[in-house]
Amino acid sequence: MAKQLLFCALCFLTMSPALAQVAYTWIDNNGVLHFSDAPDHPNAQAVELPEFDLSSVANNNADQEAASAPTQTSLPSEPKKPELAPLTFIFHTPEHDQVIRNNNGNITIEVKLNRSLSAGEQLQLWFDNQPYQAPQITTSWQLKNIDRGTHQIQVKAIQNGKKIASSSLITVHLHR
Repeated sequence: MAKQLLFCALCFLTMSPALAQVAYTWIDNNGVLHFSDAPDHPNAQAVELPEFDLSSVANNNADQEAASAPTQTSLPSEPKKPELAPLTFIFHTPEHDQVIRNNNGNITIEVKLNRSLSAGEQLQLWFDNQPYQAPQITTSWQLKNIDRGTHQIQVKAIQNGKKIASSSLITVHLHR
């Protein structure tokens, strides 16, 4: 412990060029080791410090920092998010060109996705080339009171207001 304290004190004393090249050390009555740049105690003993050039230390430290500084290519990269497969849709119901008989004009639409939606992705149903209701994260829709006739259905995936994927366009025929 005493050697470590002596080393630390010597390092401290040598870091300033204005300080003397001699340090003084003594142990008091409680066994505590003291250091000073002046002989303030009658038991102080002089310790000769080696010549020390601060400019070489500063240059050496700068060289070591430059050598150990990570370069642009050696920086640890942030963990990459696994790339998601492009989103694809398969209509489960209705089928393309299906005739739907419903006196109330109800149509149930369900799609299957090749993967789960990621954060921020939503599905927008397009019915007769118009967005139908608000975007959602569920894969089924219940359309009510739809007029009889031929209708086109498509599902689009959106993220931050931009289309990122779309299904094929299917046609259904509603008879009431």
